[in-house]
Amino acid sequence: AQEISKDTHKFLVHFHGKFIPHQGIGTIIKAANLLKKENISFQIIGRGQDYSLYRKMADDFGLTGINWIDSVPYEKLPDFINKADVCLGPMGGTDHFDRCAPNKIYEYMACGRPIIIGRSGALEGIAVDGVNMLLVNPTDENDLAQKIILLKNDKLLRDKLGQNAYADFLRLYIPRKLMADFLENLRKHKFIR
Repeated sequence: AQEISKDTHKFLVHFHGKFIPHQGIGTIIKAANLLKKENISFQIIGRGQDYSLYRKMADDFGLTGINWIDSVPYEKLPDFINKADVCLGPMGGTDHFDRCAPNKIYEYMACGRPIIIGRSGALEGIAVDGVNMLLVNPTDENDLAQKIILLKNDKLLRDKLGQNAYADFLRLYIPRKLMADFLENLRKHKFIR
C-alpha cells in the first residue's frame, strides 16, 4: 500500500498521469526546483515512456520533496487527490496537448480541489481562469511556480477555485446531465424522436 498521509506542515501539490510528452512533467519538475526552498512537497503518481528521464532530472536538481508513486488502483485515486492542497493538470507544449481535455481535470473537479493547468484550446468551455481553475502558459515553469505560491498563500482563492470546480462538475459533467444533453442533441438533429 502506498503512503497517503499528509504532512500538515507542508503544502502538497499533486499530479497523476502517464509520463508522456504532452503531460509536461518536465515543467512540473522545473517548477519544483524553483520552489525547493519553500515549504512545498509534490506527489507524482504514474509511469510511462519518459519516467526515467524525469526521475534523472529531479535527481540532477537534487530534489528531495517529491514523493514518486508508481501507480494506485483507480478507486483509491481520490484518497490521494483529496490530500493535496492543489492539483496539476498537463503543462503541455505538444499539438496533442492543445486538442485534449484530460480526464484528470474532471477527477480533480469531482473532488473539489483547486487546479492549475496549462492553457489550451481543449479547455475552452471548461476552464475559466481565476474562477474554477488557474491557467498557466504551457511549458512555463516560472508561471507554474508563481501560481503554486499564489495558491499556497491564498486559502480563500484555493477554496473558491475548489468550490467552483466542484459546482461546475455537478452542473455539467455528472452522467445524468451528460446523457440528457446527448439525447437532446440526437433529437435536435432528428436521429431520435
